[in-house]
Amino acid sequence: MSDFNQQLRMHVYEHFVETSRAPSIAQCAEALQITADEVRRDFRQLADLSMLVLQADDEILMAEPFSAVPTAFNVDVNVQRYWANCMWDALGVAAALNKDAVVTTCCADCGDALEVVIENSAITSGAGLVHFAVPASEWWRDVVFT
Repeated sequence: MSDFNQQLRMHVYEHFVETSRAPSIAQCAEALQITADEVRRDFRQLADLSMLVLQADDEILMAEPFSAVPTAFNVDVNVQRYWANCMWDALGVAAALNKDAVVTTCCADCGDALEVVIENSAITSGAGLVHFAVPASEWWRDVVFT
Protein backbone atom coordinates (compact mmCIF):
# COMPACT_ATOMS: atom_id res chain seq x y z
CA MET A 1 0.00 0.00 0.00
CA SER A 2 1.38 3.39 -0.98
CA ASP A 3 1.86 6.26 1.44
CA PHE A 4 -0.94 8.08 -0.34
CA ASN A 5 -3.29 5.08 0.01
CA GLN A 6 -2.56 5.20 3.74
CA GLN A 7 -3.25 8.94 3.84
CA LEU A 8 -6.54 8.52 1.98
CA ARG A 9 -7.57 5.61 4.18
CA MET A 10 -6.81 7.66 7.30
CA HIS A 11 -8.89 10.52 5.92
CA VAL A 12 -11.81 8.15 5.30
CA TYR A 13 -11.70 6.85 8.88
CA GLU A 14 -11.26 10.31 10.40
CA HIS A 15 -14.29 11.50 8.44
CA PHE A 16 -16.38 8.52 9.60
CA VAL A 17 -15.36 9.12 13.23
CA GLU A 18 -16.11 12.85 13.11
CA THR A 19 -19.35 12.77 11.12
CA SER A 20 -20.61 9.15 11.31
CA ARG A 21 -20.83 9.22 7.50
CA ALA A 22 -18.52 8.26 4.65
CA PRO A 23 -16.74 11.02 2.80
CA SER A 24 -17.66 11.34 -0.85
CA ILE A 25 -15.16 11.19 -3.67
CA ALA A 26 -15.54 14.96 -4.06
CA GLN A 27 -14.96 15.58 -0.33
CA CYS A 28 -11.80 13.44 -0.37
CA ALA A 29 -10.50 15.19 -3.48
CA GLU A 30 -11.02 18.61 -1.93
CA ALA A 31 -9.57 17.67 1.46
CA LEU A 32 -6.49 16.01 -0.02
CA GLN A 33 -6.10 18.46 -2.92
CA ILE A 34 -6.20 15.83 -5.65
CA THR A 35 -8.58 15.06 -8.50
CA ALA A 36 -11.72 12.97 -8.23
CA ASP A 37 -10.18 10.51 -10.70
CA GLU A 38 -7.20 10.05 -8.38
CA VAL A 39 -9.54 9.39 -5.46
CA ARG A 40 -11.46 6.84 -7.53
CA ARG A 41 -8.23 5.12 -8.53
CA ASP A 42 -7.04 4.93 -4.94
CA PHE A 43 -10.45 3.86 -3.62
CA ARG A 44 -10.26 0.94 -6.10
CA GLN A 45 -6.75 0.10 -4.93
CA LEU A 46 -7.94 0.06 -1.32
CA ALA A 47 -10.91 -2.08 -2.33
CA ASP A 48 -8.54 -4.53 -4.04
CA LEU A 49 -6.75 -4.81 -0.67
CA SER A 50 -10.10 -5.47 1.12
CA MET A 51 -9.77 -2.16 2.98
CA LEU A 52 -12.88 -0.59 1.46
CA VAL A 53 -16.03 -1.91 -0.17
CA LEU A 54 -17.28 0.32 -2.96
CA GLN A 55 -20.65 0.93 -4.52
CA ALA A 56 -21.12 0.67 -8.31
CA ASP A 57 -20.29 4.39 -8.66
CA ASP A 58 -17.03 3.96 -6.67
CA GLU A 59 -18.40 5.77 -3.62
CA ILE A 60 -17.74 4.03 -0.29
CA LEU A 61 -20.19 1.39 0.90
CA MET A 62 -18.12 0.06 3.80
CA ALA A 63 -14.92 0.93 5.60
CA GLU A 64 -14.98 -1.81 8.18
CA PRO A 65 -16.48 -1.62 10.74
CA PHE A 66 -18.41 1.41 9.46
CA SER A 67 -21.24 1.32 6.92
CA ALA A 68 -21.96 4.27 4.66
CA VAL A 69 -25.62 3.32 4.32
CA PRO A 70 -28.33 2.63 6.89
CA THR A 71 -28.35 -0.92 8.20
CA ALA A 72 -30.17 -2.92 10.86
CA PHE A 73 -27.25 -2.32 13.25
CA ASN A 74 -27.34 1.16 14.78
CA VAL A 75 -24.55 2.29 17.07
CA ASP A 76 -25.46 5.39 19.06
CA VAL A 77 -22.59 7.32 20.64
CA ASN A 78 -23.66 10.51 22.38
CA VAL A 79 -25.81 12.24 19.75
CA GLN A 80 -24.26 10.55 16.70
CA ARG A 81 -25.61 7.42 15.03
CA TYR A 82 -23.21 5.16 13.20
CA TRP A 83 -24.25 2.21 11.05
CA ALA A 84 -22.54 -1.15 11.19
CA ASN A 85 -22.83 -4.09 8.84
CA CYS A 86 -23.38 -6.78 11.49
CA MET A 87 -23.18 -7.24 15.27
CA TRP A 88 -19.46 -7.95 15.04
CA ASP A 89 -18.95 -4.61 13.27
CA ALA A 90 -21.28 -2.82 15.71
CA LEU A 91 -19.04 -3.89 18.57
CA GLY A 92 -16.07 -2.84 16.42
CA VAL A 93 -17.50 0.66 15.95
CA ALA A 94 -17.76 1.12 19.72
CA ALA A 95 -14.23 -0.24 20.17
CA ALA A 96 -12.79 1.93 17.38
CA LEU A 97 -14.36 5.03 18.90
CA ASN A 98 -13.40 3.97 22.44
CA LYS A 99 -16.66 5.48 23.66
CA ASP A 100 -19.72 4.29 25.52
CA ALA A 101 -22.34 3.19 23.02
CA VAL A 102 -25.77 1.64 22.62
CA VAL A 103 -26.23 -0.87 19.81
CA THR A 104 -29.79 -1.47 18.63
CA THR A 105 -30.89 -4.09 16.17
CA CYS A 106 -33.40 -6.92 15.97
CA CYS A 107 -33.24 -10.68 16.13
CA ALA A 108 -32.85 -12.09 12.62
CA ASP A 109 -34.90 -15.13 13.66
CA CYS A 110 -37.93 -13.66 15.46
CA GLY A 111 -37.69 -9.90 14.88
CA ASP A 112 -37.58 -8.96 18.57
CA ALA A 113 -35.77 -5.72 19.36
CA LEU A 114 -32.29 -6.13 20.82
CA GLU A 115 -30.14 -3.62 22.66
CA VAL A 116 -26.54 -3.93 23.79
CA VAL A 117 -25.06 -1.30 26.10
CA ILE A 118 -21.30 -0.77 26.10
CA GLU A 119 -19.73 1.20 28.95
CA ASN A 120 -16.03 1.56 29.69
CA SER A 121 -15.22 -0.87 26.85
CA ALA A 122 -17.39 -3.64 28.30
CA ILE A 123 -20.86 -4.93 27.50
CA THR A 124 -22.91 -4.00 30.56
CA SER A 125 -26.38 -4.82 29.32
CA GLY A 126 -27.83 -7.02 26.65
CA ALA A 127 -27.98 -10.72 26.11
CA GLY A 128 -28.07 -12.80 23.03
CA LEU A 129 -26.26 -15.08 20.70
CA VAL A 130 -24.40 -13.88 17.64
CA HIS A 131 -24.75 -16.30 14.74
CA PHE A 132 -22.36 -16.16 11.82
CA ALA A 133 -23.91 -17.89 8.81
CA VAL A 134 -20.61 -17.80 6.93
CA PRO A 135 -17.26 -18.97 8.37
CA ALA A 136 -14.89 -16.06 9.07
CA SER A 137 -12.38 -17.44 6.57
CA GLU A 138 -14.95 -16.86 3.81
CA TRP A 139 -16.32 -13.43 4.79
CA TRP A 140 -14.52 -11.54 2.03
CA ARG A 141 -15.80 -13.80 -0.76
CA ASP A 142 -19.01 -11.74 -0.57
CA VAL A 143 -18.60 -9.36 2.35
CA VAL A 144 -21.81 -7.47 1.53
CA PHE A 145 -23.82 -10.69 1.98
CA THR A 146 -21.80 -11.76 5.00
